[in-house]
Amino acid sequence: MKFKKLFLILPLALTLLFCGCAGPGFTPQNPDSINVTVADGEQYYLRKNTYTIDRGSDLTVTLVFRKGYIPEGCSYGNYKVIKISPNEYSLTLFGIRYPEFIKVGEANADEAVRYYANGGEYTGEKPVEGYIKGKISKSHIRTNSDLGLNIERKGYVQTGWNRHPDGSGEHIGLGSRFSVNAEGATKLFAEWEQVTDDQFFEYEKENGKAYLTSYIGDKNIDKLVLPYEMGDCPVSGVKSGFCDGVTAENIVIPKTVKTAEDGAFTNCKISNLFFFDSLSNIRDESFAGSEIGKVHINAASYPRYQSDTEISYFADAVDRLIFLKDKKKMIFFSGCSFAYGLNSPMVAKAVGNRYRIINMGIIGGTNAGFQFDIISNFVDDGDVLIHAPEAASQFQLMANNSAETRMFVVTEGNYDLLSLVNVSRLKGFFRSFSVYCKNRAELEPESYEETLGVYNEFGDIIKPREFTGENKAFTEDFSYTFKPDFVNEKSADLLAMYYDELRLKGVKVFLSFSPINYHGLPPADREARRWEQFENNVVKFISEEHNVPVISSVTDFVLPGKYFFDTDYHLNEDGAKLRTERLIADLKAAGV
Repeated sequence: MKFKKLFLILPLALTLLFCGCAGPGFTPQNPDSINVTVADGEQYYLRKNTYTIDRGSDLTVTLVFRKGYIPEGCSYGNYKVIKISPNEYSLTLFGIRYPEFIKVGEANADEAVRYYANGGEYTGEKPVEGYIKGKISKSHIRTNSDLGLNIERKGYVQTGWNRHPDGSGEHIGLGSRFSVNAEGATKLFAEWEQVTDDQFFEYEKENGKAYLTSYIGDKNIDKLVLPYEMGDCPVSGVKSGFCDGVTAENIVIPKTVKTAEDGAFTNCKISNLFFFDSLSNIRDESFAGSEIGKVHINAASYPRYQSDTEISYFADAVDRLIFLKDKKKMIFFSGCSFAYGLNSPMVAKAVGNRYRIINMGIIGGTNAGFQFDIISNFVDDGDVLIHAPEAASQFQLMANNSAETRMFVVTEGNYDLLSLVNVSRLKGFFRSFSVYCKNRAELEPESYEETLGVYNEFGDIIKPREFTGENKAFTEDFSYTFKPDFVNEKSADLLAMYYDELRLKGVKVFLSFSPINYHGLPPADREARRWEQFENNVVKFISEEHNVPVISSVTDFVLPGKYFFDTDYHLNEDGAKLRTERLIADLKAAGV
């Protein structure tokens, strides 16, 4: 009887134990939930290690690494790692069905990128391992590629790097950004284009330099790659009348070329145009009558603007867009009145987990169309974009859609972004590029790692901007004011074209207004309440004609001078909070 009793009791005890009924105070565990532990490593840690999740679901955690180290491999087979900040990585474990103890591998960041000459030769000491070691960025989410200054290949021009040695993978321009593989070393292979045979070029010599005068080859060609030397002289320029009526998939201009005269390429159809930022003398007339698809700019030398201008942050803002491409996003776009005038953490708290917040308000003093082109590549159905164009910005309001030199300053950290731009819409693209090149030539080169460090993770300016309580104007001549004339039928049609391209992707577009200092407005404009005329034009020409909801009242953002920092449109910290509170209320009222 004793053994029989034990035989009956033991299964019951085991059942109670595994069901969680093991005594007073013990909470039964849901059989559909499991515990997952992600261990800290020697070079990384987690803010939380153990999670209870539904069986079969995914788990995403954030790994914080010491500087100089990156993740490499994971003990759980089905996973994905993405870099989300210079030292943080998002680890997603897919379809977890059983309790797991997860360990992530670690690697030295100095071994993170490997550059292969891929048929080229090393101009310096040949690396023992067969590749050049590259480091991942410690300042940016994505990493700038090597400039290829220490490799060459006779009879070829390097047009960038590629993830596949045969060139079938992702193209990455020289000096442009790429995402590092978190599962192991990122391998990049030099991308080469063979120079078109010398017999098809005529040239002349001037002061030890060669200038191409005529292309006499096939008018319909897959690739036209200009030579970098002729007659033992470096090719320094392309003369007027060089080629006419050529149709090419790729035209490649080598970095030795500094000048392309007016009429150098006439009536051509070019799908992809490759050139370097050493091409400092070029104008739109250089391509008179030509159709150009995508422009690919390679860096011939190191950047100049990364450490001394806030607008160089644009490439970082796009990095965040790229990283969050598959997430629901709420994007705030304008000029720097959003950079200085939005408290994104407040918005993030207000919307909860429904949207990730991205502040794209970098600069209103340059072309807005090219910024729209870039943004539209990384949005998807269900995203939200709030546009609050500065009331005096001809570019933000599309009264002017011409190119301007600062569009190259903001993309210097990642020229590949310009390959996403429809350059046919931008008058003066090459002229502006030429001015940009000449300006930067006077500055000292610096590293891509240089940064001002004045933005938070969302894209808000975070440098101290104290509240003074003084209602003053920052523009002594009262020149900054509302420009109702910038909002007309023509400019609204152009702006709506960019809106429509976003809306075709399922993006919800809303209009709001930028902040402006009441005490900085001309007295006559204050008396006439000029902001109301501005709002009326926005409603009439943009909202009513193109069905774009205006969610705000402009009066709410005509604020006293005490809320501004250093200009009549840069808010201080208190001003940014006030503006954000009102904007959140507008979004809620609009059902966002």
